[in-house]
Amino acid sequence: MARAPKGVAQKSVLELYAEEPVGRAPQDKVVIRVDQLQEADQGFLGALGNHPSLAHAMPQPIEIRGTVLVGSFVEDVGTVKLRAPKAKLRDLQVGDRLALGLVARTTCICATLLPTSVKDAELQSWLASWLKVGTCQP
Repeated sequence: MARAPKGVAQKSVLELYAEEPVGRAPQDKVVIRVDQLQEADQGFLGALGNHPSLAHAMPQPIEIRGTVLVGSFVEDVGTVKLRAPKAKLRDLQVGDRLALGLVARTTCICATLLPTSVKDAELQSWLASWLKVGTCQP
C-alpha cells in the first residue's frame, strides 16, 4: 500500500453498518461514488446468521465500497464500506452516487441514489437540502 507523502494525512476507510432509522435523524450526511458492489460475506454461520429471528440479521446483505465525494467528514475519510440489505438498494450500480445519512458516524440509517441530473458541482447544495430537518424523509 502506498504511503502518503510526509506532512500529508492519509485518508482512512470507514466501515458503516446499516440500521433502520427508528425515529432518528442523521447527524452526518455524505455522498459517495460506488466503486465496488458484491455479495457480503455471510460469516461463520452463513445464511443462518441472517435469520430474521436474530437481532443483527440482515436479509441478503451486500457490501458497497465507495469514495467519499462530499459531506461531513470528507477531509479524513477517503472510502467507506457499507453492509446493507440488497432489497433497499437493488437498482444500485458501480459508478452511481449514493447519499448516506449517518448517526454515531458509523451507522447508516438512510440511503438514496442521487438523480443523474445532479451535476458534480451541485453535490454539496443537493446534500444540504436532501432530507427534511429531523427525519430520514426526502
